[in-house]
Amino acid sequence: MDFKQIINNLKDEKLYAKENFIPIIRDNSAECLYNFIKEHEFKRVLEIGTAIGYSGSIMLSASNLILYTVDINEKSLAVA
Repeated sequence: MDFKQIINNLKDEKLYAKENFIPIIRDNSAECLYNFIKEHEFKRVLEIGTAIGYSGSIMLSASNLILYTVDINEKSLAVA
């Protein structure tokens, strides 16, 4: 799956973030992150600050990796 398809698949999450004033990674940065992870084939990633899991979804789409994510906000983790 290419990056544009991934962003398209996450359009509902992006709308949710906008409607609820939740900051998420911008498309240009997300594409850089996606390409970086795809190129380096990481096996594990630690994400600090989950929010709604938007960038985590992008990272998981880039590679067959294990994503560890933490957030101080329990509501964010439940949404993610």
